[in-house]
Amino acid sequence: MVRAKKGQGDRVFLALILGLTVFGLIILTSASGPSGYEEFGDSYYFLKHQLISGIIPGIAVMVVAMFTPYSWYRKIAFPLLIVSIGLLVLVFIPGIGTDFGTFANSWIDIGGFSFQPAEIVKLIFLLYLCAWMAERAGGKIQDFSEGLVPFLIIMGIIAGLILLQPDLGTLSIIGAMAFIIFFIAGGSLKHIIGIGIACFVALYVMIASSPYRI
Repeated sequence: MVRAKKGQGDRVFLALILGLTVFGLIILTSASGPSGYEEFGDSYYFLKHQLISGIIPGIAVMVVAMFTPYSWYRKIAFPLLIVSIGLLVLVFIPGIGTDFGTFANSWIDIGGFSFQPAEIVKLIFLLYLCAWMAERAGGKIQDFSEGLVPFLIIMGIIAGLILLQPDLGTLSIIGAMAFIIFFIAGGSLKHIIGIGIACFVALYVMIASSPYRI
């Protein structure tokens, strides 16, 4: 494992992030050029929009995160989770939540500023799970009442709110992420198998009931 010296970021990880970002911008430019020219008269409209609204703020947040002690994240993980769940609820409030002409009511639009709370949940829930499972190291995570039940409750709350939007794609990503973390943290093998079977059945039912989801 490559370890960074004190006061430095992980240069390998940083290089991977920047590489993926540049690759994503190239793909975006290639795919959106005709649409940008047809709709706005500028082939680079979507690239500029992504740079201004996503890349620049993202880099600023990344720099701050690089120099923030990881122990601080453990302290704020739960409050941030509550806030992110609150944002998921806001998408259902008329005048705040919107679907921008799609069938999924998954956006918040306030004063011309719009974002998807589910995208924020991806990061915050990952942070919370890591902090929560770190506190249950040493066998507690394998316990039914202290490990599995709380995990399923919080996962169920988030899954329910995202499904109501509905956004099965995002839920699949968050569910897979949570499942992997639960496994790495040392969750009971029988619990993991049980969760896997239940998720497979639920996914099959949801796809069968709405074929577009496939």
